[in-house]
Amino acid sequence: MGEYIISVITPFHNVDYEMFNSCIDSMLKQTLGFENIEWIIALHNCDQDHIDYAKKKLSNFKNVILKEVNNESRTPSSPRNVGLDLATSEYVAFLDGDDKFREDALEKIIYYFKKSNSQILVFRREFELEHPDMLALSETVTWDTTREMIIVDMNDSVDNRN
Repeated sequence: MGEYIISVITPFHNVDYEMFNSCIDSMLKQTLGFENIEWIIALHNCDQDHIDYAKKKLSNFKNVILKEVNNESRTPSSPRNVGLDLATSEYVAFLDGDDKFREDALEKIIYYFKKSNSQILVFRREFELEHPDMLALSETVTWDTTREMIIVDMNDSVDNRN
C-alpha cells in the first residue's frame, strides 16, 4: 500500500469555517502523527470561496489531497466514493468536514483493526450542539455501549439487528 498508515476521507460541502477549523485542528493533533495520515478532502459542489478557504488552510501539507467534485449528487456518498478511489492506505476512516476526531481516534482505529482483525469498525459518536437552544436528537443503539469491543459475525448476528 501507500506511505501513510491511514487515509481519512472528508466530504466537504460549504462547511462553516469555524467548524471546519475545528475539524482541521482535530486532524493536526492526532496522536498517530499527522504526517502518517493521508487526508483526502472532497470539495463537493462547493462555492468558490469555500474552495479557496480550504486551499488557503491546507495546500501546504503534502499529505492533504483537495479534490473538487462537482456532480448532481446531494449526499456525502459521492464524495466519499471519490475519496475511496484516491485512498492509498490499508486503513480508511471517514470524517465529515463539520465533525472532529478525539486526539487519539485514529490511533485507536488502527489498534482495534489489528486487535479484532475486522473489516469495518463503528465507534460511538459524541456531539456538541452548535447552539444551546437546539434540540438534541437521539439515536437507538442496539448493543451494550459499556463493552470495549463487540464483534459482529454475520453468521451469528443477534436477532438480525446488525
